[in-house]
Order: sequence, then structure tokens, then C-alpha cells
Amino acid sequence: LLLGFAPRGVLAQAVGTSPAPTIQEPAVSAEALEAIQKQAADSADLDEATKQKIDDAVSQALDSLKRIANTGAQAEQYKTETDRIQQRVDELKQKLSQLQNSKPTVPTGLSLAELEQEVGKREVELAELKTALAKLEAEPTVRAARRREIRNLLLTATQRLADVQQQLDAAAPEDEPPLLTAARRAELEVRRRLIEAELPTLQNELAKYDAEDAVD
Repeated sequence: LLLGFAPRGVLAQAVGTSPAPTIQEPAVSAEALEAIQKQAADSADLDEATKQKIDDAVSQALDSLKRIANTGAQAEQYKTETDRIQQRVDELKQKLSQLQNSKPTVPTGLSLAELEQEVGKREVELAELKTALAKLEAEPTVRAARRREIRNLLLTATQRLADVQQQLDAAAPEDEPPLLTAARRAELEVRRRLIEAELPTLQNELAKYDAEDAVD
């Protein structure tokens, strides 16, 4: 039997009963996907090309499930970072002011070797500061590119969802093996869930970049 998820009628076809269109399809799970993948691999009725299509669809769906699991935490992380941006800016300004107003001190009573070690330490600190500064100076350009990408994803989300739904609503080809139908539709269902789950994350990420630009 096909486990966990199958398009309407596929389970019925597999066991030789009539379809029951009033029964709602269960949510796709990793266990159900792996069961489909194993059934396909063990099947003597499928050619290698069909098995590969099933494996590709299941692998894509499993990857999307992992991404869905991470979206909630990512959305919350972006929101938290946005809330802390002004606090970080204030802290950096305070540190900068302290550095500007402090007077450099030269250690006394050190040997030549110890002085050389101290110089080396300061040179490392200077290099780290220069690297951090270069990264900060490059961030506006990086944010601008990512912002364009996010806005495009947000603008196209409705159409992408409609495209997926259209494929889910379409009848399976008559000659398509039930396991391939199940894998293909499972991947579509998980893809739809991923698009929906990513929207809050994208919105929070965009808000974070807008906040960072506001304080640059």
C-alpha cells in the first residue's frame, strides 16, 4: 500500500477498490515520502527511469520539508535582529566614542621580544578591525541585491501558488504509475506549503534590511 500520502484514487487503485473522493488527503510527512521511495525502489513493475523520477520528486519534497521546519525560527530570528538594530548601533557608537577619546598607552618594562609580541598583537587587532569595516561597508550593496530578490519572491508568490494548485487540480495521466503520481503530487503539496511558510520569513528579512538601511 502507499503510505501517508497519495492522490485521490491512487490508494484505491493500488488495492483494487473504488475511489473515495470525499476523503481528505492526509498531510505529507517524511515517513510517508520515504515509504513511497522504498516502494518504488523495491518495485519490480517500474523501469529505472520511472524509479529515478520518483526518487527525484521524493528527495525534493524531503528537502522542502526540512526548509519548512526552519522557516519559523528564521522568521523569529529576523524579527529579533530588527528589534535589536538600534540597540547595536547605540552600542557601537559608544565603543567608537570611547576609542576616540582614549589615549594609547605604551607598556613599560618590557623586553624587546615582549614589545615585538605586543606589536604583533596590535597588528592582528588592526587587521580584524579593517576586515570588519570592509564587511560593514559592503553590506548596503549586499542588502540591495537581496532586497530585490526578496521583493521578487513576494511579488511572484501568488502566481507560484496558483501554478502549483493548477497542477494539483489536474488529473493524473492515465498511463502514469500510481507511485509516480503519489510522489509527484506529494512534492507539489510540500512545495505549496513551503511557499506559504516562507512568506513571513521573507517579510521579516526585508524589514530587517530596511531597518539597517535606516541607521546606516
